[in-house]
Amino acid sequence: MPYFVKNTAPAPDPHFCDELKTHTDGLGGGLLDVTELDATKNNGYLIKGCPMYLDFTTKLAHVVKAGTILASGTTTAPRVDKNHLLKVGDIVYVSGGAVTITAIDTTAAAYDTITFDGPCTGATVGNILIQAGAVSAVAAVKGIYTLTIGTVPAVDDKLAINGIEYTFAAAAAEGKIMIGADKVATASNLQDVVEADNQNFVVKADGAKLVFTQKVAGTGAIPTILVTQTGGGTLVASIAQTTAGVAGVAEGAKYTANCLLSNSTKIISGVTVTCITKIDQWVEKARIPHSISALTVAALNPNIILK
Repeated sequence: MPYFVKNTAPAPDPHFCDELKTHTDGLGGGLLDVTELDATKNNGYLIKGCPMYLDFTTKLAHVVKAGTILASGTTTAPRVDKNHLLKVGDIVYVSGGAVTITAIDTTAAAYDTITFDGPCTGATVGNILIQAGAVSAVAAVKGIYTLTIGTVPAVDDKLAINGIEYTFAAAAAEGKIMIGADKVATASNLQDVVEADNQNFVVKADGAKLVFTQKVAGTGAIPTILVTQTGGGTLVASIAQTTAGVAGVAEGAKYTANCLLSNSTKIISGVTVTCITKIDQWVEKARIPHSISALTVAALNPNIILK
């Protein structure tokens, strides 16, 4: 419902009584947790349609916060759409470890600049900042494995990497790896073909070594190798783990949406506010007044289908 101020004309509310794009199944009320909100945002109002988490046992309602990242920011200080409800002290993440908001600059007309206490993985244009519950995420680490050529191979020596066999020859030929003038040249000759056969890794020659670096942290085990010397063969090679791969654990969302705010609600710091939420059978995504993440869209299905 609209709010009226004495001796002033109410401003038009584009969300007021706009039910053509929704179909409501049920309503529920709760006490809004105003301690989590910045009363200066949106002129002190939560707008109808705001994603909410209502604890049906305690009847305490929490705003599900998110922000869309715009162009020209950095992973430490991204530009975010004006419709976010984040505040200083909130913990957020995108796809990696969580970070804490230390400042929000609202002076620009088209965006806010949010500063973190460190780089936020995935905080790039088009992605969504999600409010997190804590900062105890495990950082992702790409595994690095190093294959060392110990001696130059002889003709017809074979090196199998992850079960794929490479045969060395005096000259380049189909299915053959040319023996280099030394170990460094031999590693270089191996690089491209080995990388093509190992899609989980970036493979680079480094001196007499082939360095396997995981493309996705935690994906791709240390390659296996098998050396076969033929007759008077000379090839010696070994492989070892340089850095263990860790998939990492992205921080979990602080709240998962289960309803939408039914009526625009005035926020006053320190004042307990009762709000009404609704569980819609369907609602158009464009009618949600704040940024929402894919997590929120998924959480509201099938109770709320965002079309």
